[in-house]
Amino acid sequence: MMKKTIYLLLACAVLAVVVLTASSWLMWQLNRPYQANEPKYFTIQKGERAGEILDRLYADGIVRKRFQIKMAYAVMLPHPKLKAGVYLFDKPLSPLEVLRKLKKGEGIMVKLTLREGLTIEESAIELAETMGGGERYLELMSDPSLISDLDGDAVTLEGYIFPETYFFAPFTSEETVVKKIVDSFREWWEKNGSASRSNLSMRETMILSSIVEKESACEPERPRIAGVFINRLKLGMPLQSDPTVIYALQRRGLYSGTIMKDDLSFRDPYNTYVVRNLPPGPICSPGKTAIAATLRPEKHSFYYFVAKGNGKGEHQFSTNLDQHNQAVARYRKNGKH
Repeated sequence: MMKKTIYLLLACAVLAVVVLTASSWLMWQLNRPYQANEPKYFTIQKGERAGEILDRLYADGIVRKRFQIKMAYAVMLPHPKLKAGVYLFDKPLSPLEVLRKLKKGEGIMVKLTLREGLTIEESAIELAETMGGGERYLELMSDPSLISDLDGDAVTLEGYIFPETYFFAPFTSEETVVKKIVDSFREWWEKNGSASRSNLSMRETMILSSIVEKESACEPERPRIAGVFINRLKLGMPLQSDPTVIYALQRRGLYSGTIMKDDLSFRDPYNTYVVRNLPPGPICSPGKTAIAATLRPEKHSFYYFVAKGNGKGEHQFSTNLDQHNQAVARYRKNGKH
């Protein structure tokens, strides 16, 4: 009986040593950092199964051995949900650390900032330089289908490439990027478009907003500038906005960088020195403040404005042509024109 007890104790001791050794070896394997030969990008698609992800982590060289990542997943209870995204592995990580990263969704993102006042051509260049890609962006923005339910007269996405800061996963498709940008405009308009104090339609608001955007970078003045254009429209006066002349010339590849006197009589539907109403479409993508200014234009009796030339982007507003001509004379006297 004593011998059986001794043998049993020895067997338990051996088993304990084996279990302890195996556990220690397993934990060493699961916490053993591994560095691939070069940085690796790893993409998890929405709906991808955990088993497929674990197999690809080994196949792509993110972990040293297949069984390591399988065991790491098995010992993590509850089993982690591995989040979709693009991940960068550029430093040594153990199998457990890899799974924790995927569980937290610590993917990399590309920051994209679209400035106010860009045309679709300029936006396409910005997108291609930041996100990668080529002419596909301009092709997509030349198709109005993403906005046609709100603006049935749109022939492109001009005016609706919403200026904002966006974050995208690397390698996001051009279609997804453009849709996200237009959706951002739609969301903003849904929340703010009903605040309009003018009688303009949404399309007319966006056209005038794009002109306001280009006319002044001085945000406090924008509602007043919008009010000037509203006053002119009510009287049937031409808007006489220089940015529309520039846009008209650019469309035909004729802009030299400076507006000449003859350009003001250039026959084009976008030249508001020639036409007596709004141009047929936006001339750029206006930002939030320009759109808000057009939705809520200042009510006043001004019909003219000219830059003060004081370095602050401010303008002198006038109620009649005589006052305006005097303001223009002062501007030119200061050597600003």
